[in-house]
Amino acid sequence: MKKEYPVFFREGQVRRYGKGQILLYQGEKTNDIFLIKKGYVKVYDITKSGNEKLLMLLGECDILPQIMTFGKNEPLLYFYESHSDVELLALKQSALIDEINKNHETAKIYLRYYINQARILMSRIECLEASVTKVKIGLVLMYLVKAHGKKKLMAKSNISTILPQITHQTIANMAGVTRETASLQMKKLEKEKIIRNNKNKNLEVNCSKLKKLLNK
Repeated sequence: MKKEYPVFFREGQVRRYGKGQILLYQGEKTNDIFLIKKGYVKVYDITKSGNEKLLMLLGECDILPQIMTFGKNEPLLYFYESHSDVELLALKQSALIDEINKNHETAKIYLRYYINQARILMSRIECLEASVTKVKIGLVLMYLVKAHGKKKLMAKSNISTILPQITHQTIANMAGVTRETASLQMKKLEKEKIIRNNKNKNLEVNCSKLKKLLNK
């Protein structure tokens, strides 16, 4: 799906953050809505054992925090942290809601965005429900392809490049396994020619072979 955002968002205040900065804390309240202009933001929770449970990875034209965009200003459920250097456009929630109410084109763009987000999140739900480790890793990769994959331009190509650089620790945090387990499974997938790293160290995924692995 082509990424798009309303012209109205261009009036937002530009905010820049370096990699690894917490943008929003779990439990805090904010009156601002942010659109990612450049970079990637991870959304996560901390388990009782102190481990990071990575729920989503947001990228260009994604909105955060997502849960309260059109709702009440309630405490945030998750942490939002820059996965890379990021540039955000910030608007007041009330201003954005007013714009959506009076501009049908803006409303349609937001509707398309949330429909697409719902489709992408199905992969995350499947991953959380999966019990087989290899399948969990495969579903994480499928989510990343849907959310941040760029298909090669060659005709009939089944190769998608995941644009943000992804470490085995990131995969582990998304799958709910240890880094060692994730690394072992990633090496197996590489031997099966389902994944590989390109010269820019971005992960390339053979989507046909991945779907076959997942019986899709």
